[in-house]
Amino acid sequence: MDVSIIVPVYNAEPYLRQCIDSLIEQETVYQYEIIAIDDGSTDQSLTILKQYQDQITILTKENSGPSDARNMGCQVATGTYFMFVDSDDYVSPDFVNTMVEAAKKEQAGVVICDFFSVTDKIVPVSKGDYQVYEQGNINEVLRMEFHSCNKLIKRELVLAHPYPSGMFFEDVVSIALALLDAKRIVKLPIALYYYRKVTNSTTNCLAPSNYDILKATDMIAPAFLAHHYEDEIEYLYVNQVLVDLCIKIIRSGKPGAVSEVREIRKRVLSQYPHCFQNKYLKKERLMKRLYLWCLQHKCFVIISLVYRNR
Repeated sequence: MDVSIIVPVYNAEPYLRQCIDSLIEQETVYQYEIIAIDDGSTDQSLTILKQYQDQITILTKENSGPSDARNMGCQVATGTYFMFVDSDDYVSPDFVNTMVEAAKKEQAGVVICDFFSVTDKIVPVSKGDYQVYEQGNINEVLRMEFHSCNKLIKRELVLAHPYPSGMFFEDVVSIALALLDAKRIVKLPIALYYYRKVTNSTTNCLAPSNYDILKATDMIAPAFLAHHYEDEIEYLYVNQVLVDLCIKIIRSGKPGAVSEVREIRKRVLSQYPHCFQNKYLKKERLMKRLYLWCLQHKCFVIISLVYRNR
């Protein structure tokens, strides 16, 4: 088997058929299997999956989150390469073929493609031009998002770094570590994956699980430092924790939001006292740089006024 496509499913009834259909209808010369793991859905997701039982492998489990569902799928997968697709997303007809061809051509452990952001409109999101990265020189890759779903990954890299159980942002841990271990990585400048942005999803509003991004960043930091990617892990603490997490906290309007942001700022600065001077921040958009200037200089009133109602 060339490719195993692993699909964790939880209450995805409105989108699941489009997801599975897009996988079944792949135009490829390569052999692939689809493994769907129903993670204790309470809607009609499992009923929908059973309508495809002659074409896909269906696993069921009690609800415990996407990490355990993906890990369960990996244990039965037989492919040389693994792909992960979320059950509310879908893919292009040439997703498998294009990604596998790139992996074989360049003898790559990981292939990354661009993706489409799907809301009320479909917008392509580019992560850079065609590039082949050798191990030890993947600085650019480590500043891309650590999504599981726009990647083809060699089996052994996935199995060496299972998804951590019982937490969100599990991709950050497993994918970052797999990238660090890959001998060669290919970046394709073509969007093949359709990522659906759901307004009330974990990544788009503040929930207790959002704080796992700090835990995930802490978990990958030792490996980054061991591979001499000091600037990159410092940048991730700024971008993922001081920017993404802290802005969500401010926007939530919860009591004590500013105090929380103060404490997170203090914690990051204790590890990375010069993080506001990180070399990659010079290339960030103006709004983000202004926000970071305010955070650096403790202008919390200004931050609250700007972000509270956005």
